[in-house]
Amino acid sequence: MQIRTFEEIRQNYHAIAELCKETAEPVFLTKDGHTVDEVSAYLDAVIAEGAAISGEK
Repeated sequence: MQIRTFEEIRQNYHAIAELCKETAEPVFLTKDGHTVDEVSAYLDAVIAEGAAISGEK
Protein backbone atom coordinates (compact mmCIF):
# COMPACT_ATOMS: atom_id res chain seq x y z
CA MET A 1 0.00 0.00 0.00
CA GLN A 2 1.30 3.41 -0.93
CA ILE A 3 0.23 6.63 0.80
CA ARG A 4 1.00 9.90 -0.95
CA THR A 5 0.03 13.52 -0.33
CA PHE A 6 -1.64 15.80 -2.87
CA GLU A 7 1.52 17.90 -2.86
CA GLU A 8 3.60 14.87 -3.77
CA ILE A 9 1.23 14.07 -6.63
CA ARG A 10 1.46 17.64 -7.92
CA GLN A 11 5.25 17.61 -7.82
CA ASN A 12 5.90 14.02 -8.96
CA TYR A 13 2.85 12.91 -10.92
CA HIS A 14 4.70 10.87 -13.54
CA ALA A 15 6.90 9.08 -11.00
CA ILE A 16 3.90 8.16 -8.87
CA ALA A 17 1.91 7.03 -11.92
CA GLU A 18 4.84 4.79 -12.84
CA LEU A 19 4.95 3.46 -9.26
CA CYS A 20 1.26 2.51 -9.56
CA LYS A 21 1.93 0.59 -12.76
CA GLU A 22 5.00 -1.18 -11.39
CA THR A 23 3.65 -2.23 -8.00
CA ALA A 24 -0.02 -2.79 -8.90
CA GLU A 25 -0.78 -1.66 -5.34
CA PRO A 26 -3.40 0.87 -4.30
CA VAL A 27 -2.21 4.42 -3.78
CA PHE A 28 -4.11 6.47 -1.22
CA LEU A 29 -4.15 10.23 -1.67
CA THR A 30 -4.22 12.35 1.47
CA LYS A 31 -4.68 16.00 2.31
CA ASP A 32 -3.55 17.09 5.77
CA GLY A 33 -3.45 13.46 6.86
CA HIS A 34 -6.99 12.64 5.74
CA THR A 35 -7.82 10.47 2.76
CA VAL A 36 -9.57 12.07 -0.19
CA ASP A 37 -12.82 10.20 0.50
CA GLU A 38 -12.87 11.51 4.09
CA VAL A 39 -12.41 15.07 2.85
CA SER A 40 -15.10 14.62 0.18
CA ALA A 41 -17.56 13.13 2.68
CA TYR A 42 -16.95 16.02 5.06
CA LEU A 43 -17.49 18.61 2.32
CA ASP A 44 -20.69 16.86 1.19
CA ALA A 45 -21.99 16.94 4.77
CA VAL A 46 -21.18 20.64 5.17
CA ILE A 47 -22.90 21.49 1.88
CA ALA A 48 -25.97 19.43 2.82
CA GLU A 49 -26.12 21.10 6.23
CA GLY A 50 -25.90 24.54 4.64
CA ALA A 51 -28.67 23.65 2.19
CA ALA A 52 -30.87 22.36 5.04
CA ILE A 53 -30.35 25.56 7.01
CA SER A 54 -31.24 27.73 4.03
CA GLY A 55 -34.25 25.55 3.14
CA GLU A 56 -32.82 24.30 -0.16
CA LYS A 57 -32.94 20.72 -1.37
